[in-house]
Amino acid sequence: MAEFDRPTIAAGAGSAAVIDQGLRSYMLRVYNYMAGGLVLTGVVAYFFSQWSVASGWKAAGGMGEGGE
Repeated sequence: MAEFDRPTIAAGAGSAAVIDQGLRSYMLRVYNYMAGGLVLTGVVAYFFSQWSVASGWKAAGGMGEGGE
């Protein structure tokens, strides 16, 4: 069973600032990776849309005229 009444040692104010700074830098790194992925996805989608419009809908795998 879990020990719910186990006494814990309270952390000092200095260690809380170190934990907060570490968490902040970790979350900034995560957000930067997410932003980079979002930008990369947008760029790929833009170029793919430009390619499909320039090459024609039928060449991109869509239906041609007359529902072919």
